[in-house]
Amino acid sequence: MPKIQLQESATALEEVTVVAQKPFIERRSDRLIVNVESSILASGSSALDVLERSPGVTVGQNDAISIRGRAGVIISPVLPPN
Repeated sequence: MPKIQLQESATALEEVTVVAQKPFIERRSDRLIVNVESSILASGSSALDVLERSPGVTVGQNDAISIRGRAGVIISPVLPPN
C-alpha cells in the first residue's frame, strides 16, 4: 500500500461554546437523582409537584413519598454552587 501524506491545515477560531445538559434521571449506586433545573416540570411548581410527576415516584396520603414501591425515602435538595 502506498504511503499517505497528510498536509497540515490550521484555522484560528474566535470563539468556542461547549453546551451540555444533565440527564433528567441519574442512577448512582446509592441514590437516584432527579435533575429538574432545566425541566419544564419545575417551572411554576413546588418540589412536591415535581416529585409527583417524576417517573417511578409515588406521593400518597399525607404526602408519603415512595420510589418504585420503597417507602422511607429520604429527599435532599442539591443546591447549585454559587
